[in-house]
Amino acid sequence: MNRTRAALIVGGVLVLIGAGAWIALQPDQPHDDPREDRSLSQPKAVTWETLDIGAFADAEIKIERLRKQSEVDWSAIRVELQKTLPVVRSMDLRRGLSYEADMAAALSKCEQGELPKVNQQVIAKGLQHVAVLGLTQELSLLARDDTADKRKLLARIEAFSTGIRPTFVRRDKDYFDGKPTLAAELDQALSALEQAVDKKTSPAEASRALNNAIHRTYALSVLYEIEQIEKLRQTDLDACEVKRAEAVIFYRIISSSIAKAKPQAHAEILVMLEAPFDQMSATSLKTLLGSGLPS
Repeated sequence: MNRTRAALIVGGVLVLIGAGAWIALQPDQPHDDPREDRSLSQPKAVTWETLDIGAFADAEIKIERLRKQSEVDWSAIRVELQKTLPVVRSMDLRRGLSYEADMAAALSKCEQGELPKVNQQVIAKGLQHVAVLGLTQELSLLARDDTADKRKLLARIEAFSTGIRPTFVRRDKDYFDGKPTLAAELDQALSALEQAVDKKTSPAEASRALNNAIHRTYALSVLYEIEQIEKLRQTDLDACEVKRAEAVIFYRIISSSIAKAKPQAHAEILVMLEAPFDQMSATSLKTLLGSGLPS
């Protein structure tokens, strides 16, 4: 592998993190009314509320399956990625992100055979980030007293959760011997939300449980990738580049919370994610992540 090219790809992702472009816009504090869509490139009739979250989640899952095949059909992935773009575009505009362009560029590189195992992570993990942001946005709407159709919001939250659930299952396999633990926390939180909607009570506790499950799962996902790097760094540097790319975007999903709670821990994690492989420490990372996660 051309190590310089790989470093540039991962470095480009880290620049976004270091610049704080997306950290400044907290997932639970949208800077616009989440029911508005201010896109100039979409028809005015398209609003956040009218976006098809089910189609987004279905396409996200199909992309995950397609990219795991021995011979990846990038044209099929392009078809599915197109289905996610209304939600991706809306989140880009709302959060000051650039996933639509980043995913398009990454897919083009994959189609051309340019570090496909690294570049596809921008698509796969980027869609998970969009899903988490979308889920958080729906939770914010659910908490509003003036929201009439809470059942519809709940369905959208469940759809976004479907798109990220495979990561919960994988981390259960990695850290809990396959016993449903993180996935169970996700399901329990969703069930509690449904009960709150049915009983017309506050969803605050269930929302907090759901957010905690998300943070715990993605923190373990970052940790897992660095643990894999520690195992592979003497034998397979190409695989390490893939693991770094995964860790970078997994961390992006939770970093705003850690940056807010423990700025120094956040800064140290960013340094580690950009460091040479032999300077990465899963033990240190675990401490840093734990210090900034919700209790």
